[in-house]
Amino acid sequence: MSIRTADPLPADDYADSRATGSFLLIDPPTGNTLAAGLVGSPLKVTAV
Repeated sequence: MSIRTADPLPADDYADSRATGSFLLIDPPTGNTLAAGLVGSPLKVTAV
């Protein structure tokens, strides 16, 4: 998944900073939260 923004967004790894390593996507007309996420390395998938 990718997100495109009009301007670059500064972000840190969530493990380093909770304040600048997480985000919310807000629908401007309604103010509803559309999504939330954390910035960091992808999780490693292990076989079961």
